[in-house]
Amino acid sequence: MDMKYSFSSDFEPTDEQLGQIMKEVAIEAKESAEKANIIFWDNLQKTVNDTKIFHKLITQNL
Repeated sequence: MDMKYSFSSDFEPTDEQLGQIMKEVAIEAKESAEKANIIFWDNLQKTVNDTKIFHKLITQNL
């Protein structure tokens, strides 16, 4: 069975095609969320490290 589908207002996807589309979207969403999570935690760690450095610098100069 052909699982390729081009969106058109003239034709509805079959249940199998719709299921495949939904599965592919779910996989892409999961991958995207995992990447975003890694970026978030990396940025948070950088902020923590920068804050520690800044705090150390200002307390040494008091």
